[in-house]
Amino acid sequence: VQVYGRSFFAESLLAGLTAVAILAATNSTDRVARLELIAAALAVLAKPTGIVVGIALCLFHLASGRVVRATASATAATAGLFAYLTYNAVRFGSPFTFGQPWGSFRLSVIPEALAGMLASPGRGLLWYSPVIALALYWTIRDIVQDPTRLRRPAGLALLVFLGYLGLHSLWDQWAGGWSWGPRFLVPAFPGLLAAAAASSRFRMRTLATFA
Repeated sequence: VQVYGRSFFAESLLAGLTAVAILAATNSTDRVARLELIAAALAVLAKPTGIVVGIALCLFHLASGRVVRATASATAATAGLFAYLTYNAVRFGSPFTFGQPWGSFRLSVIPEALAGMLASPGRGLLWYSPVIALALYWTIRDIVQDPTRLRRPAGLALLVFLGYLGLHSLWDQWAGGWSWGPRFLVPAFPGLLAAAAASSRFRMRTLATFA
């Protein structure tokens, strides 16, 4: 994340907002719930792909039967998106001008993008962020063994990761240009690592790996 912070990419800011949203979503107090809504709205303004945060929050709350909070999260993300579209309309003359041609998003690029972001030597998560790759493995394993974890922070963190991965796998510029590692997945790293760290098996495996 420090590399992207020095390079002035939006991913560092988006990572912080994503982490705040995940932490706030797992708290039941009204004050923290408001913080969740602020983070969901600002995530979209930090970068349009931040809409993933609002969608993940909505699904997470619905899975737990919290319809009111799901609606609030969706509304906050929609408000952020509306503000972004308004800016585009004023600045570029069209609300749907984001700086990238819509033709660069297509289904045919998905296999290459998934392999590239997850395992390629040039941008692969496995090589550039092995601890995050391990965290992803243990989070998925824990949820498969205990599906109720989908209604816990681990489930939300995984939803966010899959959202960023899925959205960017549709783009033929998935490599992120002149960047280091899987730049577009960085916003999901803090939440995913925190969720995996809650697993005692992950902690033991990680300590054994670096011992």
